[in-house]
Amino acid sequence: MESIKLISPINNSLANIKESLFKREVISIANESILYGTFENEFENFSIDSKRLGKTVYKIDFLYSKLEQLNKIEIQVLNFEKQNENIEYSSTLKAIQKLRNLISEFISFENQPLKRNEKTILTYKKIVKDDKINTLFNLLKKNNLIEKKTSFKDFSIVFNNKNISDIVNPIVWLSSNASELLYFIINIQDVIIEKTKRQNYLLLKSCFLKPNGIEFSENFKNINTELEIKLSKEKQRTIYNIIQEIAI
Repeated sequence: MESIKLISPINNSLANIKESLFKREVISIANESILYGTFENEFENFSIDSKRLGKTVYKIDFLYSKLEQLNKIEIQVLNFEKQNENIEYSSTLKAIQKLRNLISEFISFENQPLKRNEKTILTYKKIVKDDKINTLFNLLKKNNLIEKKTSFKDFSIVFNNKNISDIVNPIVWLSSNASELLYFIINIQDVIIEKTKRQNYLLLKSCFLKPNGIEFSENFKNINTELEIKLSKEKQRTIYNIIQEIAI
């Protein structure tokens, strides 16, 4: 009975850490559909203090924080084991190690973005001079479409046909509405950036983040089919006016 009192809260903590690694979606368990995954909420809470300080937090920072949390739990379990030699903790320690391996896999994935695809992905290729990119940069800030703290260096990488591995700080788009970002990218083609035969949605997600620092997880391909329906006329007009100023 005593072992259950000690281990139960720890097992709950391990389950919560594991669930925090996954985005919320419906999964099937024992023929029952349930909502699983708390990443969005957990990451938002994790990044609140950093946002107050004007810092951008990335998923990899969150993952390392979970490793630290896991290490503290392991120390706690080892202390329990010393104090209660008659209680078996090996299964809990194995669960901790298994979860540590999972988090390490996530971290490796975040550290090697280019290995997700065989082909190297380049950022957008500008077809205007740097002064036009600078004008675009200022207009997007002025109209509250990107963060005020965005540096021109970070911004220009997105339009200079660079390897996406060169992106250190993706541009934070000040709307979680994926339609708005996609509308912007589609409409600057042939005016500010080179037009491509097909939209590269992975590139889009690599270059831009949501206001909370999380990457866009929406299906841009589906959004593209009814883009103007999902975006307000006011937003369309704002983006159109910005592009027209560049085109002059």
